[in-house]
Amino acid sequence: MNPIQPAQLKVLHLLLKECDLVEMKTTLVGSFTSHRATSSKDMTEYEAQCLVDYLKAEHNGRCKKMRGKIIHYLTLLGYVLNDQTPDWRRINEFVKAIGSNNPRKVQLNFLYHSELPKVVSQVEAMYKHEIKRLKP
Repeated sequence: MNPIQPAQLKVLHLLLKECDLVEMKTTLVGSFTSHRATSSKDMTEYEAQCLVDYLKAEHNGRCKKMRGKIIHYLTLLGYVLNDQTPDWRRINEFVKAIGSNNPRKVQLNFLYHSELPKVVSQVEAMYKHEIKRLKP
């Protein structure tokens, strides 16, 4: 069995942080090693990959709802194609240019869990401002 790779260790710790599960690391490592290890450095490559896959799914589940809100508000603001489906090119360009709430200038699906609430708030505020502006 191959030991955990340095790149896997970095991804594992990044995902733990993004999912707010750093304090659960020892428990998670124990669960994925059949309680053979408590440190991520003692995991095998396979065990680490299983934990990374689990954390990616957890991360995506937590982010999905917030991404959905962003898409919803932007489609209400007109970021749609002729057939009324989301205009992904425009949405991603908007998100990349949103300012300090997206300092890495990445597309919607690449925002970290910690960045999404700020972007949701900004887009929601834009929508509410536009609704107020349109009221007679």
